[in-house]
Amino acid sequence: MWKRKGSGTFGMVLVVIGALMLLGMVGIHIGWLIALIIPCFIINRGWRMFHKSESGFKRGIGGLLIIFGLLWLTGMLHVIIGLAIAAFMVYAGWKMIKGQRYSGMVASVEGLAHNHFAGQADHPVTGQGPVDELDEWEERTKKSL
Repeated sequence: MWKRKGSGTFGMVLVVIGALMLLGMVGIHIGWLIALIIPCFIINRGWRMFHKSESGFKRGIGGLLIIFGLLWLTGMLHVIIGLAIAAFMVYAGWKMIKGQRYSGMVASVEGLAHNHFAGQADHPVTGQGPVDELDEWEERTKKSL
């Protein structure tokens, strides 16, 4: 029996893609066929993995492959991926807001900036001379570390 290597499979994929490109140049557009075949292949692999494996992990992966293939086939994959990215961004942003380490420092720098623009830019501790907010912030940051 003839046994195919991995490079032979890759070669077949290249032949199919090249043939589809040539057919597209001639005016026969069947690229939608790939968008149908790939999800069906993924669903088939997931189904086999789900039914033939004895391990719970492989069954779970098979189930995920089936769901992924069905979402791709129905055209809902991009919606689910977009929702997942948006949910992650909201979660990460919320964690950053809740875990802000220098929240009190930000308020004090804002107060110094307000005093500076109001014409009351004296040093808050000594009461003398104008305040350089950036230098003050650097000093507080070095002390807190």
